[in-house]
Amino acid sequence: MTSSEHQNPLYLNLELELGPGSEAIRLLELLPGTGDGPVEARLFCVQKPQDRPYEALSYTWGAKVKSRTIQVNGQLVHVNDNLFNALVSLRLEDRSRTLWVDALCINQKDNAEKQAQVAMMGTIYHETDTVLIFLGMPTAQS
Repeated sequence: MTSSEHQNPLYLNLELELGPGSEAIRLLELLPGTGDGPVEARLFCVQKPQDRPYEALSYTWGAKVKSRTIQVNGQLVHVNDNLFNALVSLRLEDRSRTLWVDALCINQKDNAEKQAQVAMMGTIYHETDTVLIFLGMPTAQS
């Protein structure tokens, strides 16, 4: 498979070095917002995760249906309900928030990238300032 066959347009110009010793990851800058306003973010690369403060999001992926839309780097991106709700819940009104979110920071269509990034997850979670856990929206039973 050539790189263009598994390249999602979102990741053009955001390619990661996958070679031995590479620590490069993508981070998501969740832009400020409130209420029902659109969820907007900026995806960018960092060569050394320890050089840039970020929070890692751990959440339940839930259904594979991607019924919600957010805007990342000016492009519409479809995400599942759980990730959408997590981002809405975590965004701040007055400033950006830098996150590592596996479903967005890893090109899920690129198996080589997924394999390399999953192998780095211990480091990604170790280097983070905070691990945020989102189990879903509150219900009457919770």
